[in-house]
Amino acid sequence: MYTASSIGSHFCSSLKCWASAARVSGVQEGSLRTVSHFHDFAFSPGLVVSSSLIAFFSRSDHTEADLVSDAAIQVMRHAAQKVAEAGLTLNIEVSEPSQRTADIVRRVDHPALGINWDPGAAYQGGEEVPFPDGFDLLRPYIRHVHFKDVTTEPTGARTVVVDGVIDWRGAFAALRADNFDGYISVETHRRPKIDSTFRMLERLRALIALPG
Repeated sequence: MYTASSIGSHFCSSLKCWASAARVSGVQEGSLRTVSHFHDFAFSPGLVVSSSLIAFFSRSDHTEADLVSDAAIQVMRHAAQKVAEAGLTLNIEVSEPSQRTADIVRRVDHPALGINWDPGAAYQGGEEVPFPDGFDLLRPYIRHVHFKDVTTEPTGARTVVVDGVIDWRGAFAALRADNFDGYISVETHRRPKIDSTFRMLERLRALIALPG
């Protein structure tokens, strides 16, 4: 089962839609209604929404098997069209091995749909080498980047840290080579939140200042 949540900047709306081979028609109708409601939300008078909305697709087993259904692709294509009408883009955040996420964007094939690259979340979701391996799969579609780092604890748990296993220096060099002109956002997920955010921001600035 796949879950998609769309989040707008300044206002958050946890909008969920499901795609299941066993219940395609009912799920599809429900998902399209969710997209329509978000479309109305995006057009609300006086609402300030960022130009980029983020969706999440995840799977509990964190494997590369069972790419998403055609019904899910149809829903995402409809979502991309709706956000395009609102002058926005929809970016899927990577939260598992990258092959499936890249496959979704490739199959939807809509200019308003791209990738929010979060190598830390991909690592936590089971991807062993988010950069360069995962990055290379997603490279044509990256519109936004979440900056955080991760490590594997002795218990085997994969947790967020300020300085961990992601090759961010190599990642930024690759993004520069691609003339990436989107946003890079610090995503803390670590307590204490304020202290960790400032430390991550300090590290991000230092990395960006390094020569390519």
